[in-house]
Amino acid sequence: MRVLAGLAVVVGLAVIVAAALHFHFLPGQQAPRGTARRPAATATPSAGATPNAATQRMVPGTLIIPKIGVHATIEQVTVDSNNDMAVPQKPSDVGWYSPGVAPGQDGDAVIDGHLDWYGVPKAVFYYLNQLQVGDTIQVISQGGVQLNFNVTGETTVANTAHPAGLFATGGTPRLTLITCAGDWNPSTSQYGQRLLVDASFAGVG
Repeated sequence: MRVLAGLAVVVGLAVIVAAALHFHFLPGQQAPRGTARRPAATATPSAGATPNAATQRMVPGTLIIPKIGVHATIEQVTVDSNNDMAVPQKPSDVGWYSPGVAPGQDGDAVIDGHLDWYGVPKAVFYYLNQLQVGDTIQVISQGGVQLNFNVTGETTVANTAHPAGLFATGGTPRLTLITCAGDWNPSTSQYGQRLLVDASFAGVG
């Protein structure tokens, strides 16, 4: 079983070791995913352009990303025995950090997903790196409410990085999607990087 190191994130005064992405792979399933990607692009909404946060906490049920064909069940995850953000049990599912912000609320809602899996060379977030600024992401709540997000940028960081704002509980409503990136290191049984895709809240409906 391959275990990936986590991202430690400061949220307020608490340190949450998160986004560990304890993904499981088989050696040699695929060619290593290199670090060469398009330059990270960002788009900052103009003042007043961000819709108001959702008026109530809505538990997410489904993640839809039309650009890359994702239509995934959202599992609720917390932390594992290492105090790292847990990951979804199925390679076709994604995991929402349920102790944190819910999609549409003020702050950063965090969803992780597998890059690959035992016998599954292409898991749910395999094509996450193909998203571009402006692409749409939809989160459907368990009550059937559609929450819309637009991609604002992507960042590739070391698997031990402390990205600013990740898991933040305040600020404008936003969404962060996380998966593995970089080269596979067989000696540590880890991918060396994490890909973070950021998206701003675009409203309900």
